[in-house]
Parts: sequence; structure tokens; C-alpha cells
Amino acid sequence: MPGMRRWLPCRNGFGFRGVNKFAASLFGCFCLIGIPFPAKFPVVGQGRRYLFVLAWLAAAVTSGCVTATNTLSLDDVGQLRITGVTVAFAPDARIMWGDGERAYAASRGQPATESDALARTPEGQAYLRNTIATKVKGAMERNLTGALSGARAARVEVNVKSVTVASAIQRVLVGGHHDMVADVTLVDAKTGAVILTYAAQSKMSMAGQGVAGVLVDAAVMAEPIDRVVNNYAEQYGNWLLRRAGPEPRG
Repeated sequence: MPGMRRWLPCRNGFGFRGVNKFAASLFGCFCLIGIPFPAKFPVVGQGRRYLFVLAWLAAAVTSGCVTATNTLSLDDVGQLRITGVTVAFAPDARIMWGDGERAYAASRGQPATESDALARTPEGQAYLRNTIATKVKGAMERNLTGALSGARAARVEVNVKSVTVASAIQRVLVGGHHDMVADVTLVDAKTGAVILTYAAQSKMSMAGQGVAGVLVDAAVMAEPIDRVVNNYAEQYGNWLLRRAGPEPRG
């Protein structure tokens, strides 16, 4: 039908034809950040179509991003003293970290071409988890221990659900960023009572996109895995201590 803009779903995403540049640009953004695109927008006037797309984008971005509530008062937080950090992994934890897989292969004297298969072994998974756990523990201690010196001893328990480090190839071809999701529980060190829980705290860490972005990222930025865990710990510290900074999302 003349003048009608139709959105056509395709197998690996969403194809489209006859769309204006505005909608096409939004489509590219949705593909980059992983927001599912609707199969069809209603056929309405040009101005109303723009408003519909913008409203849908706002709903898509905010859905599933619920800010956890820190129920501790500033006085409660000030009484805390972090005496330890433990890191564990959920049974179904998902780890996508190519650099770690290649490092494990090298430690076994194997070529990088074998890294994927080696990483799937129990020994390979243990290597990845232990390496990440050490980094998470250190990052949480740096962000919390010095800031909390009260009388009430507390322990931080981190249960990792997923760690994703987008590879350079992915970021060149289709884009992508790094992220980490974990449950963080603050526990009274003496009684074991739960003080505060943050379930499924999520933190995305930006990464260079395209060939130029990947090259700049590698030249001037910290290692991606270190960036992921440090940003995650900093976000949790900002939330717990009520410091200025991005609110964590779950």
C-alpha cells in the first residue's frame, strides 16, 4: 500500500524496508544494545509515528531496570566495618571471557585454537572462576574496606551469576559491551544475620566499538575483565555508602 511503512521480522533479528532514516537509526541502536525490536509499528501519521517509537524506546530501556532500595540509614552504614569478602558462583553461572580462556590454554601449553574446548572442562571452568573471584574480592575490598570503619563487623558475600566480556571481533563486527551480574549480601560477621541484600545487581561497562574503538580501547584502557569487576564494585559501594554515582540496576 503506497505510503505504508511495514516492519518485517526476519530470522536473526528484524529486517525492514521503506523506513525513514530516523527509524533506521533507532533500529541500529536497538541491535547494538540488545533491545528486542517489535515486529510492526502501527501505521499512523509521521509525527505520531516518531512519538510512538520514542515512547516504545523509553519503555524498553526502563523495563527490567529496577533500582534496589538501600534500607540502611546513614548511621547504620557508618557503624559497619567490613571484615571479609567471599565470592561464589551460581550453579548455572555463565562466563564469556575469551582472554581468560586463552590464558588458561597458554598455561597448559596449548594453542589459542584449543582455548574454547579447554575452557569447557571442569579444570578450565575452575581456572576462570578462581581468577574472576580473586579480582572481584580485591575490587570489593578496595571500594568498601577503607570507607567503613565502624564497630559492627560485617561480611560481604558475592554470588556471581554472569560475567560477559565482549571480544574484539564482536565489537568490530556487531558491537557489544561488557557486563557482570551478581547477588550481593551483607552479613553480620558475628551472628550470620543478613543485614542487606542486593539481588541480581547488574553493571555494564562500556567498550570501544568498531576497528578504531577497539584499537583505542586496547591502547589506553584497563584490561576488560578488570574494568568489569572494578566498575561493579564501585557501583555497589556508591549504592551502599550513598555516594554520588550511577545507581545500580537489577
